[in-house]
Amino acid sequence: MPAFIAATYAINFYKDHNLTPKYIDIPQVSDTIMINRNVHLQQVASVLNIPMQQLKDYNPQYKLDIIPGQWGSYPLRLPANYTTRFIEFEDSIYNFKDASVNIGQLRLGNPTNYKGGYASIPPSGNQKRIVYTVKPGDNLGAISMRYRVSINDLREWNNIRKNMIRSGQKLVIYTNQKSKESEVKEMPTLTASSASAKTSESLQADEYIYYKVKSGDTLWDIANQYPGVSDRDLQKWNNLSTSSKLIPGQKLKIKKTN
Repeated sequence: MPAFIAATYAINFYKDHNLTPKYIDIPQVSDTIMINRNVHLQQVASVLNIPMQQLKDYNPQYKLDIIPGQWGSYPLRLPANYTTRFIEFEDSIYNFKDASVNIGQLRLGNPTNYKGGYASIPPSGNQKRIVYTVKPGDNLGAISMRYRVSINDLREWNNIRKNMIRSGQKLVIYTNQKSKESEVKEMPTLTASSASAKTSESLQADEYIYYKVKSGDTLWDIANQYPGVSDRDLQKWNNLSTSSKLIPGQKLKIKKTN
């Protein structure tokens, strides 16, 4: 309540304190793309020809204009008409170099140094930090069991909502496992039956192709591009529900048809 009263007072009596309102030109229609690599807002602004100040107004949570994608998946808000251009020129954006952008610094420090509202604080102690790449068919439950952490921890460390992850996404995991060797020792011995199962899994992987989601796509639109495929099939193959929201850049698994 005190904060509300203070804000109301400032809105009505700002002239008495020599304050000037700053108007931000943000169109009502915008879209969000999830970023999984280090990128400076200047790279996006330069390649897509968006005014840097407008981009900063859209993304005020990044205090140093840096999206620390190496630490997890973070949102980049853009005018709706620029999301398709971002996907089209994504490689050019990541490879863009400018004297004002020192990409090397993005590998340093904790992500809380680079962002504000999306902080995910690593746990204290001697836990080991692992970066895990999500594979087709993965879910948070299976990953949490493998590394002996909770699903809530995975969501907090990686700013995940609704338990939705996608193939190729990188997850930061803090685990008490001492080393990869200890993890390998705990794995079951490979038997003829397990080898056969692995071969079967590998053959299954070859039965699928992958579709990269574009801005405005729906499961129904995507299914119509592949004869014999329905939106329910896409939900089943990608562990999606009817309420799942597609994200530009997300990859969907589609079973090959004869």
